[in-house]
Amino acid sequence: MVRSMKKSLFAGGIICLLLGTGIKYVQTPAHAQARTEQKTPNVSTDVENSEEPQLKSPQAPRVKLLNSGVEPRQKLRFRPVAGSKQQSVMMTKTNMKMSLDGKPVPAFDIPATEVTINTVVNKVEPNGDITYDFSYSDIDVIKDPNVQPQILEAMRKQFAQLKGMKGSGVMDNRGNPKKFNLVASDIKDPMLKQMMQQVSNSLSKVSSPVPQEAVGKGAEWVVTNKVGFNGINITQTQTYKLLDIKDGVATLQAKVDQQAQAMQKVTLPGLPPSAALTLQSYKGNGEGKYQIMLDKLMPINSKISVASNVNWKGKFTSKQEDTSMNQEVLVNVNMKSK
Repeated sequence: MVRSMKKSLFAGGIICLLLGTGIKYVQTPAHAQARTEQKTPNVSTDVENSEEPQLKSPQAPRVKLLNSGVEPRQKLRFRPVAGSKQQSVMMTKTNMKMSLDGKPVPAFDIPATEVTINTVVNKVEPNGDITYDFSYSDIDVIKDPNVQPQILEAMRKQFAQLKGMKGSGVMDNRGNPKKFNLVASDIKDPMLKQMMQQVSNSLSKVSSPVPQEAVGKGAEWVVTNKVGFNGINITQTQTYKLLDIKDGVATLQAKVDQQAQAMQKVTLPGLPPSAALTLQSYKGNGEGKYQIMLDKLMPINSKISVASNVNWKGKFTSKQEDTSMNQEVLVNVNMKSK
């Protein structure tokens, strides 16, 4: 039972982070210039050869300006140039602790992962809409003396299926996603493929649009998203502050708060059909800093740390009594682009 739970929670968390964080940066509020405001359309999501039903679309993100900052001010708008390319390297380190009925589960180290992401801007429409492609050209699991060889090898085999994975998307010039497509047809592992389908659906709904209003140094705004993953509907609040904007480079500080209502049914990929898990509580928070060139799609530097605490209750077989579970996860992500 513990082994099954570890595999599902561990793989789900790592894969979600690997893809969710990496692609999500494409939607980071950054690249700015004054343009005509556009209304945000409905989002369409597609995963090639998807056999799983898609999650219900949440409400569009809400943006609330708290402080417009000092003069001079400008309206922030994405303005990458068609044909521009970037290569980003993302290093992720995860620490996780778990307990069952209040008793700690033996700790296990999770090796760091290094992902190379290539992005290209295909087209920029007159209204500011941006069409882009992305691909994961390399994925490596960093050798760690504290990690058992069998765990390292298992991760490498699983992640090998993701190397070369690609997709495309369209977002408007404020960072609102319009379309998102992730090609998952080459993934053979059913659990991994299911997670990719959920990740793709979640990514289309997690955006960080900038305010409509003009802002200057010191400006602050809040973005609220409703996102679902593994059957859990989460409210995510992101608070941004424009620390500096000089010579075409913007520096942003971000704080993230995540909460979810209790008694939601959890559907973790890889668990047996007889498993029945219910969320008891979920709380996540983190902070980060981004350095962004205003004509690029990806940040040139970024660091973010996110901690979450999750309590579940349920059973893994029909005959088993209910078990209380706690999971604490700390994730650190560093990214550099050129």
